[in-house]
Amino acid sequence: MPFSPTQEDYLEAIWDLTTRHGYVRVKDVATALGVNSPSVSKMIEKLHKDGIVERRRYMGFRMTPDGYQRGQKLHERRTIIKEFLERMELDSSDTVHQTVEGVEHYISDEVLNNMRHLIKFIQLHPEWWGQYRNWRKFEDVGMNS
Repeated sequence: MPFSPTQEDYLEAIWDLTTRHGYVRVKDVATALGVNSPSVSKMIEKLHKDGIVERRRYMGFRMTPDGYQRGQKLHERRTIIKEFLERMELDSSDTVHQTVEGVEHYISDEVLNNMRHLIKFIQLHPEWWGQYRNWRKFEDVGMNS
């Protein structure tokens, strides 16, 4: 079942907190996402009904195996997009962050897979990437003349 962008943001934040702490509290999610605790509680209820999280009395909540797998996939998607954009040498980390936020929920699996392969190719062939970067500098100068 597809999730909304908001649900994906919650799921990824919960996954991240789970991997770092082993458990998650409403307060932690609220802090991570910059939202209020009642909003988190409502979303946790929805994710619980969808079988993504399990509530544990006095211990917060944790992800189900399905939830954990979905969260990991969302984290990997974000990581690939971020690494790709950082390699494009954009003007600032804010530009990278804003672009990731803008495209992460709408990128197709095909495009993501191609980005993953290009990143791997760049890692395996740094000389090729150096040639591209040199060409790009020349091309940018030519376009600004």
